[in-house]
Amino acid sequence: MGFPSTESLDSFINDLSKFGRTNTQIVFSTLVSLMVYQFWNVYHALLLK
Repeated sequence: MGFPSTESLDSFINDLSKFGRTNTQIVFSTLVSLMVYQFWNVYHALLLK
């Protein structure tokens, strides 16, 4: 599942608590294309030093 903000994620987790005790694992991730773009920016900055 994806959530547009941490507030909406928090709201979802609170909704789950209505069903009793739960075990929740949260994974934060970034779009791969954004990570590649950031990598290349850092890589080029280091090359230009």
